[in-house]
Amino acid sequence: MILDYYRIFYYVAQYKSFSKAADVMGNNQPNITRCMNILENELGCKLFIRSNRGVQLTIEGERLFEHVSIAIEQLVSGENELLKDKGLESGLVNIGASEIALRLFLLNELEVFHHRYPHVKLRISNHSTPQAVQALENGLVDFAVVTTPVALKKPLQRIPLYSFREILIGGEEYAETASNKHCLQDLQDIPLIGIAPGSSTRESSLWCSTTWESDSSLKSLLLNILLRGKSSRFPLKSLFLNERSV
Repeated sequence: MILDYYRIFYYVAQYKSFSKAADVMGNNQPNITRCMNILENELGCKLFIRSNRGVQLTIEGERLFEHVSIAIEQLVSGENELLKDKGLESGLVNIGASEIALRLFLLNELEVFHHRYPHVKLRISNHSTPQAVQALENGLVDFAVVTTPVALKKPLQRIPLYSFREILIGGEEYAETASNKHCLQDLQDIPLIGIAPGSSTRESSLWCSTTWESDSSLKSLLLNILLRGKSSRFPLKSLFLNERSV
């Protein structure tokens, strides 16, 4: 209740009138006057000099107003920020995303979102799928966009957004291999470049015994190898086809 009195005090001091403060607050003048009388009795001093032309602050009232104005203006500012966030007029959204999800799906969607809500700030953290889920569990991000497979604990929920396929690509020397169907055992003697352990891509794939590991610069590394010399690219669709989703 005392906070309401200070709020009324703030508006009376601002407008130098009980009636104007009542209009602004959607209240009535007798109630405003009564509340200010109670506040003065509680504090044991006069806060206003009343006259037919309105009110003025006493010395004690001015001292109190210096503190009350800061508090009330901060409260109003906080209320306005919450209202803007609710209407997507401002605010900050923290997103955790795996690199594949970011490139295949999220970037295009964020472009549309930014044009629609230009004043909402977006903070994107690039993680592996397990790291993104961990960040979500720890409250570091508002949501995560990752690739399957993914293990979630309640109350987290998974919503499928996008499906894609992964295939192996190889140089000219694997053209004949790509023209036929093979089982995984046939690939044991073929060196493969794969993502290091700890990512959903690695966990979702059945890699052969001979594997080259790479970091997040996998794409650039693959392109450099495939474009080197006379090498050409042939999709080994029959050897490695993995259905996944974002």
